[in-house]
Amino acid sequence: MRILALDADIHGPGIDNARFRSTKSMFEYDVVVWDPASFVHTYTRDPWNSMYQGYPCVSPDESARLISDVARRRKEIISFLEMGRVFIVLSSPPSRVYYATGESKRSGTGRNATQINTVAPIDAVAACLPVEFESTEGVGEGVEPRDEGFRSVWRTSQDAWYYRVIYTKYPGTPLATVSGTDKVIASILRTKGGGIFILLPALYPIIDDTEQESDPEDDVSMSLISWITRLKGGKEAELPAWVERYRFPEDVQRSKRISELEESLTRVLDEIETLKADQAGADQWKLLFTSSGSTLEEQAKKAFSEIGFRVQDGPPGRTDIKLEWEGRQAVAEVKGVGKSATEGNAAQLEKWISEERIAGTQNPKGILVVNAWRNEALEERREAFPHQMLKFSERREHCLLTGFQLLAMARACREEPSRKSEVARSIMENTGVMPGWSSVSSVFLTQTPVEVEEATEAATEKEPEDTVAEA
Repeated sequence: MRILALDADIHGPGIDNARFRSTKSMFEYDVVVWDPASFVHTYTRDPWNSMYQGYPCVSPDESARLISDVARRRKEIISFLEMGRVFIVLSSPPSRVYYATGESKRSGTGRNATQINTVAPIDAVAACLPVEFESTEGVGEGVEPRDEGFRSVWRTSQDAWYYRVIYTKYPGTPLATVSGTDKVIASILRTKGGGIFILLPALYPIIDDTEQESDPEDDVSMSLISWITRLKGGKEAELPAWVERYRFPEDVQRSKRISELEESLTRVLDEIETLKADQAGADQWKLLFTSSGSTLEEQAKKAFSEIGFRVQDGPPGRTDIKLEWEGRQAVAEVKGVGKSATEGNAAQLEKWISEERIAGTQNPKGILVVNAWRNEALEERREAFPHQMLKFSERREHCLLTGFQLLAMARACREEPSRKSEVARSIMENTGVMPGWSSVSSVFLTQTPVEVEEATEAATEKEPEDTVAEA
């Protein structure tokens, strides 16, 4: 018997583990065990996500993925049960979350414009499951089995079980209640297709303890397998391995089509991973206007290299970066600061220039790269180089660059390699603040602030109406 554990902390022979949001198919398995307690949070782990009305609010991109996955898994569960398989849910409280509907509007004009995304609530767990149930939150360890089959599972691993919800409406018949009461915390439903839908209490996470004589995971999984086998009619209900040699005529075409689809899926997933890797690489360039310290220095080195400079690390404790272009030497000081640059930054650069001269370098060019106001959006940043430091730098022929300007130059050289010589020369010949290269729209698509508002009741997506029927 093959078991798929979706987000569930159970392990053992014949058990594969996967995420709900993965493309892992249920149809290769006899039993699926799903623990939905934290699956919503796998869609809410990026910087955009926030809270709305006290609940997680999913980003537009992840919202589309969430709604798609919920619909896909719901259909899969229905088909899975119609095939006569067993679907087990480790009960958890309602998973209310707000998702972006795809509708948006703009408020205000110009720099004061705000984009407002429309959001709607959804109980993601209830939307996935094709059965009717209602529950209230309630946590405890007093589990009283009302079914002899489940009692055999519970006896072997009593300390592993606890409940997270109490059902006021449940599918099928009760399997367990809160000790000493009639409050249902587990139930079983046999469907018309011969499938079995089971709501069970939750399992405590297994703590790895190498000194344990027995593995509690084996106790739970083995007792579950034994119980489910009895539910399905024992060993007689299982097909022996040798039956694979007997195939219906349509099995051949079905198997061929499955292989073709699996190959297509592999190519799509590979392309997705490649694009994600490309996106991660592109995001690294944004460090030039967000970061500081060694992170900023490393990205500045890549930018100078992209522009056409030969880059060297300065000696430890001395120059940030040493540069060479067409035989000319340069020294770069790189700083990320919360406010504007200071005369102290320019003085530090001049110190490195002096040390390079003492070391024998002829007339090294001084380049000061400052990622000023780094904690503010690009459009809201003020002057990076205040007037009081300009005279000091101009007298010493320093070239003053912001982190964003360096990014814009590197991007231009990447898109048009023929411009490298022109851009590098402008840096080496410029004195004072570098003109130009400051237009945000020349590098990024125009963006506006984003807010959310809840959709009206009529506009929210209705719950799917397809359900499984009781036998």
